Amino acid sequence: FLLRNLLKNATFQRQFVNRFADHLNSVFTSKTVETRIDKLYTNLIAEIPRHIERWQLSEKRWEEQVKLLYTFAKKRPAYLRTHLREMFDVGAERQIQLNTTSGGQVYVNERLVIENKTFFGTYFEKLPVQLRAVPHFGYRFSHWEGFAERELSRTLTIQLGEEKTKIYAIFEKFDHPLEGKVLLNEVSANNKKSGDWIEIFNYSEETVEVTDWVLTDLKNEFRLPAAEIAPNDYLVICQDSTR
Repeated sequence: FLLRNLLKNATFQRQFVNRFADHLNSVFTSKTVETRIDKLYTNLIAEIPRHIERWQLSEKRWEEQVKLLYTFAKKRPAYLRTHLREMFDVGAERQIQLNTTSGGQVYVNERLVIENKTFFGTYFEKLPVQLRAVPHFGYRFSHWEGFAERELSRTLTIQLGEEKTKIYAIFEKFDHPLEGKVLLNEVSANNKKSGDWIEIFNYSEETVEVTDWVLTDLKNEFRLPAAEIAPNDYLVICQDSTR
């Protein structure tokens, strides 16, 4: 009852289908499920002869049932995508190939984490896919490749119009010129009295420009407006300046 009624909401419907696709592209790929069957088969095979003898069963039938599991693992994703296309207005299936260099991760729809490997996924024509690049310490995100022009934004929302889309996330080593000069001096998270806030301290002898700096965690991203920090001075970024 709850799911049927939630699916009447267009936003929830899009999230539901994309979440479904995320799982089909990760924990429920044919390869992943077949690997799981392999492991279970290996664990059980030594016990099967005694099991068959004890209950007067057929070894041939047991092997046939195991083959049936592999067939299910191989064919099930395609059937599920067909059901999604028939149930929802999602358009045709679209393939995405995502490659990442070393030095960072890419979050697909804020759920799947792709790092230093090639990711192959199947999504749908009418449902945008969100990508977010997160560099490791000592690196920075450079750009996306695979578009007519270089895309510099760390977060992308792409409509998969082509049958197959190839995207490359490029990270590069980076030693920031302000390393050793600016630090996060204090952090107050989930503070009921004051709200969240962060204090940045400039302990160098020069004024530091922090315009367009980005504060981010796994779910949020905030870009600083025009601002600078004087030598040996502080800047506080907060939810509520009055509190």
